[in-house]
Amino acid sequence: MDNILIFKKKLFVSLISIIICILFLPLVLGAEYHINFIQEYIGLMIFYGIYTLPFLVFLGVPINILSGFVLKRFNRLKIFINFLLHTIPALIIGLFMFSNGPFALICIPILISSIFFVIDTLVFQKEQKSRKKYTVIILPFTILLILLIPSFINEWEFVAIQKEEKPVVELNVSGEVVNIKPSTCWDSDNSSGCPADDEPFLLPIDPFVKNEFYVANEAIVKVNIPNTKRKYTITVFYIDEKATKKITVKGNKFILPAHIPEQAVKVIATMDSSQKVSFNFGIRNGNR
Repeated sequence: MDNILIFKKKLFVSLISIIICILFLPLVLGAEYHINFIQEYIGLMIFYGIYTLPFLVFLGVPINILSGFVLKRFNRLKIFINFLLHTIPALIIGLFMFSNGPFALICIPILISSIFFVIDTLVFQKEQKSRKKYTVIILPFTILLILLIPSFINEWEFVAIQKEEKPVVELNVSGEVVNIKPSTCWDSDNSSGCPADDEPFLLPIDPFVKNEFYVANEAIVKVNIPNTKRKYTITVFYIDEKATKKITVKGNKFILPAHIPEQAVKVIATMDSSQKVSFNFGIRNGNR
């Protein structure tokens, strides 16, 4: 096959691949569709088309054309070599562009390159008569499954978390025990939607917070969440020498010094499910 014919066929393969990619990406990346499926699908197709078209044209097409001239030098393993020629550059591009992002984003360039590879194999490699030529069709679906697995896992974890009881804190301060219904929120990926109330404050003379404890010396505090099996870490904020002190507790026990002023102490328990459980309690020790 001469070079001009290779070039023309590769342009045809690239055009078909670009069209399929633009049609396919809204189904992969479109998240949840609602009532107006067609309208939403067309909108996403235009959006992803505008965003990905430069990459498809300036990266996908040259790689696809180049593979045709490289394969002229090989008589065996053409499908495998063609696969490497398409996917390795896509992997490099994915790692370069999305190295700090989710794994799924790295897979998207590979998914696009696999579509180019499949169309190229089915259209261009006509001399390949074996079944191997047609088994390449499963490649994009395999990559798509890899892309969707994290979403399935997150959905399963979310459903499981929704069924859990709301945490109840058992607070023990120097032998006095109370049950507290704390505030809770979700702090997945350090979400700004879960602000932490970590500012302790001095107490007035009259009772001010719901749970106030009177101690003569240092306060020995134990925090338990008996209605959960999840692991959690405890962070405590209190005022000492006119400054806010922060301590991260190893286990569930900590000690507040005897000399600190009367104050509302802030406690945040961070669960291994990214749930934050926060509450405060008052210390009364006569230090004004």
